[in-house]
Amino acid sequence: MINPLNFLHDWLWQFANAKKAAYRDSPQMFELNTLYVENDPAILREVLLSSMKMIDDLMNFHDATYLRAEIILAAFSEFTLPSFRKSWYSPDYTVRFERLWQLISMGLTNL
Repeated sequence: MINPLNFLHDWLWQFANAKKAAYRDSPQMFELNTLYVENDPAILREVLLSSMKMIDDLMNFHDATYLRAEIILAAFSEFTLPSFRKSWYSPDYTVRFERLWQLISMGLTNL
């Protein structure tokens, strides 16, 4: 059986690193995405809707607005929003991610 917290942790880690890889491997597409998607909150929310639904389903939130899933993604914005891209190569990148995860996971276990 899948442990939802472990799965969510791994999924968020992969999501964060996919953004990092896109920045590193395809800087022109990354900039286009930033210009047309990341800078428009309505479009960004639409793009992230399937991710929010997946988190909602995984965590059994049953939240029609996906508010809790959206808040989880927002908490990890340092690892996904283009304005933080220069910090993605800091030596403490993994440590910061794991510390944030520890804070988030404590809240998730208390739901």
